[in-house]
Amino acid sequence: MAQEERNFRSYYYEKFGFRVVEEKKSIEILLKEQPVSTEKLKQFCLRFPLPAVYRIHVWKLLLGVLPANQSSQEFVQQQREQQFKDLNKGLATIRRVINTDPPELKLLKLYLLEQGNLPFEDMELVMV
Repeated sequence: MAQEERNFRSYYYEKFGFRVVEEKKSIEILLKEQPVSTEKLKQFCLRFPLPAVYRIHVWKLLLGVLPANQSSQEFVQQQREQQFKDLNKGLATIRRVINTDPPELKLLKLYLLEQGNLPFEDMELVMV
């Protein structure tokens, strides 16, 4: 029944000149490639709505947080989580973060610490 409804809907849209693309199937095919083609993913995201189920994973791939090679994605994710915990612990150890700090300030300090650019005094941080 659902298949017939989908076919009817596809036929209806095509009759009015709208090309129908099944986003879920298309994105699954793109994500199964070895390695994942970020160029194809970018083009897909520009042309079609990204299903919510895949949104976080696709954005991590496009922003370079996860590598395109699927076999190393889990390892890289674990390493990034450990890096975050270590940086957070480092900030707490040097007493540069307190519980009342807004999350964006905390993330800024984590980033600056990782880059080696954390200023000695918080007054030197510029928040816009």
